Amino acid sequence: MAKKQIIIVGGGFGGLKVAQTLEKLAGVRDDIEVTLVSRDNFLLFTPFLTETLGGMLDEGDVVSPLRAFLKKTRFVMGEVTTIDIKAKTVTYKRPLNDEMETLQADHLILSLGSTSSFFGQTEIEKLAFTLKSLDDASLLRNHLMAALEQANEEADTTARQALLTVAVVGAGYTGVEAAGAMRDLMKHASRAYPNIRPDEIRVILIDMAEKILPSIDPALANYALRQLQKRGIEIRLGQKIECASECAITLSKGEVIPTRSLLWSAGVMPSPLTKTLECAKDKRGAILVEPTMAIKDLPGVWAMGDCASIPNLLEEGRPYTGTAQNAEREAKRLARNVLAILRGQEPKPFLFRSLGEFIVLGDHVAVAQIKWFKFSGFLAWFLWRTVYLVKIPHWGRKARVVTGWTMDLLFGRASVEAETPRVLRSHFMERRGEG
Repeated sequence: MAKKQIIIVGGGFGGLKVAQTLEKLAGVRDDIEVTLVSRDNFLLFTPFLTETLGGMLDEGDVVSPLRAFLKKTRFVMGEVTTIDIKAKTVTYKRPLNDEMETLQADHLILSLGSTSSFFGQTEIEKLAFTLKSLDDASLLRNHLMAALEQANEEADTTARQALLTVAVVGAGYTGVEAAGAMRDLMKHASRAYPNIRPDEIRVILIDMAEKILPSIDPALANYALRQLQKRGIEIRLGQKIECASECAITLSKGEVIPTRSLLWSAGVMPSPLTKTLECAKDKRGAILVEPTMAIKDLPGVWAMGDCASIPNLLEEGRPYTGTAQNAEREAKRLARNVLAILRGQEPKPFLFRSLGEFIVLGDHVAVAQIKWFKFSGFLAWFLWRTVYLVKIPHWGRKARVVTGWTMDLLFGRASVEAETPRVLRSHFMERRGEG
């Protein structure tokens, strides 16, 4: 008898957890074959992405090989080009050439992730950095180091200020954490430059909303705001970018900010692959699914994570947010539902309440909300590191992360370019469509 083919597309937290749960629950069944398809052969530990940006951890400390997690799952590294959800086929490109392969599924699970959304502002998209991947963090850190190098020798006052100013658009989790990390990195690194004073460095956080971190407890959000301002991070709320150039941005209230470093964290949208799928989607382009994560009228096709709009029956049907903790729990329920279908049973809806949130503000300060308990300051920062250290797979990886944190505390953070200016420039040209 032919094996039932379960194909998972996407190797992030959600996709990997589906595969692991299927391995655990299916046990020794030999009538099922699980295949995980991913563009990368590693899992990126996204909560530590700003740690990499800030130079506290090396790139190798925040990734783990996917194969190390999988015992029975077949892993395929390739860039998915086409998904036919009606035929349940996945076509991907092999890593080192343009050869294409197609896989046929009995159950197709989509965990496609997300990308940055610029809401149609193409000029800003060409100029802005993002922080969604390891490459993004490395590129931005290298850019900041190159900006310090150039500012140290720059005589023109306006040009110099643009090099020493960072603008962050979006005051949610990513924007707030990135602002703190970049402020700490540049302030620390500036000590090595004789012509740069630490007080010349500006980090400006911009958002159309009237407050930062709108999804957490207001008391914690206000504490975070005070901490950011205390450390010299400038806040511009109720404003957006009206126009942008390579050397400056203009805000909606008329303020012109000279800057060569613009980070966009104001919005996300599902992976571009979701646009090609013939199914119902919400306003963001996320796949509309049942509470069980099944796509309506497409038996054997499922979606989860950032690419899916999963109704939360505990919150009047509002969609779950795209967090790692949600993705991992969604994955466990989805794996159980797939096995239930294979056993002739009914799938169950996904029901989960958030366990809490951590937001790192930099300089060993954070805010945390765990169920009904609230923490702030050093204690919250210590809890954040403890919780996420437990989540890191393998003792060797944990040891490397602890070593990196210890080195940061004792000797300061890494503040050196990992790429030459020539390579850095080629990245700029490619990102802006000039190369």
